Amino acid sequence: MRSDPSGLGRLLPRHPIDLDVPIRWDVRQVRKLVGKSREVSEPARLLNLSLQGALIEVALPTPRRTGDRLVIAIGDDRRGTVVIRHSRLAKSGDRMLFGVSFADAAALSGTISELVASARGDQSKLMDAWENAR
Repeated sequence: MRSDPSGLGRLLPRHPIDLDVPIRWDVRQVRKLVGKSREVSEPARLLNLSLQGALIEVALPTPRRTGDRLVIAIGDDRRGTVVIRHSRLAKSGDRMLFGVSFADAAALSGTISELVASARGDQSKLMDAWENAR
């Protein structure tokens, strides 16, 4: 095993999220033929989270595929761009699981680090390691 001087090796494992965190998937503007455009999104559920990515459950059908970039909103409407790394059908058969990595999630970094710290149960060194490694 290689040593990781940044200290992120012990922080990047995904942690299950047991809290009901509001998340909106694929936030985008849709233009009507007549009138103003409106924002649309899909409700989703955050299953696990790391400082680099997450596993998100979304209802079927969904047009998104591996490699797509999209905007998500977590918590108090903090938004960031994610890239879909992999997808699979959930065991229930009526939902899809998407593994995503954070591409442009500066606005989400506080929310993400709080959720990971809560899941880890240890926040004392998390923020320092996150800030020093960026």
